[in-house]
Amino acid sequence: QGQCDAAMQNAVNAVTSAGSVVVVSAGNSNADASGFSPASCNGVITVAATTQTGSKAYYSNYGSTVDISAPGGAYGVDTAVLSTINTGLTAPALSGYSTKQGTSMAAPHVSGLVSLMLSVNPNLTPANVLALLQQNSTPFPASGGCTTANCGSGIANAAATLNALAEPPPGDTQPSPFGWATITDVASNSWVTSQPIVLNGLDTSAPFTVSNGFIILNLSLIHISEPTRPY
Repeated sequence: QGQCDAAMQNAVNAVTSAGSVVVVSAGNSNADASGFSPASCNGVITVAATTQTGSKAYYSNYGSTVDISAPGGAYGVDTAVLSTINTGLTAPALSGYSTKQGTSMAAPHVSGLVSLMLSVNPNLTPANVLALLQQNSTPFPASGGCTTANCGSGIANAAATLNALAEPPPGDTQPSPFGWATITDVASNSWVTSQPIVLNGLDTSAPFTVSNGFIILNLSLIHISEPTRPY
């Protein structure tokens, strides 16, 4: 508890200026996150917790410093979040699973999504990442205690965020080898003839068909009587 101090802010500034994204928990005191560190630091992505239905988890901190929310679970309300654990009480023992609740469960959802985003585009800046997360978040349910004023922009949505990063295939920038003019504004489901197709050196008049804009050659009908050359 306590506002972000100079030492913490300087640490955040150093790692974000190096290109890293800092994701932090809002805290579990059902209080304004502006009074907690590092949730109140500048340059971090502060995550509040929601229940399975998208309502504010009863323990989650809130406020204007929260950037986005994610599932954190709530005992007695839903099944909480299944997480990996170590079964040792005083020393490492066997690995296992357990259900947990908290903004410490919510923040890893966002951290994982950020990692996926950077795997698609490693050049994203921390500001880019936050903007994409917020622009593609799921709106809060109408009644549930969370609004954009106290729980951030919405609930992190992995599918929508990654779809927004999907890059369209590069355009064909190669010049036409035939010198044909480019035709634009073609109506859907219409055929366009750019130039007559003429094939020379074939001993049959129609060894090809046209399907969906592609020429399909019937090789069994083609007998080239001249030396091989590109057509």
